[in-house]
Amino acid sequence: LLPPSILFCLFFFLIVRRPPISTLSSSSAASDVYKRQAQVKRLLAEKEEMEGTKEAAVRECRRELASKHCIITSLQSKLTELRKVLEETMGKLNDENSIDKRIVSHLMVNYIHSTATGRKDGPDILRVMSTLLGWDPTCLLYTSPSPRDS
Repeated sequence: LLPPSILFCLFFFLIVRRPPISTLSSSSAASDVYKRQAQVKRLLAEKEEMEGTKEAAVRECRRELASKHCIITSLQSKLTELRKVLEETMGKLNDENSIDKRIVSHLMVNYIHSTATGRKDGPDILRVMSTLLGWDPTCLLYTSPSPRDS
């Protein structure tokens, strides 16, 4: 047998120099390091590319936002103008002297039809029109059929 000191050295040498169980050769540990470094470099490059893409997307969104803001400002000024015109128009329509043209037209057609067909409701239609239009009652004297016309 060998002396214990030699056995210890031999045992220590075999344990320390033995390759890891997961790998078959001693050079694969270095290979793993290189693979990890390449993977880290690839991931860093992808990250930088994504950040560049993200910044470009942010710039584009800001450009679109500024464009939309200009459109909104323009629409708000047009809305203000339209409100002003609408208020003026509503003021004119709410005036005591304004009436619906359709009503007056309908009454005129009925009056003409009643005089043409000889109906007796012509003076009543004229009274309604005079009330709507604010006519002086004396004008009805000139528009009513005279006794001479019958």
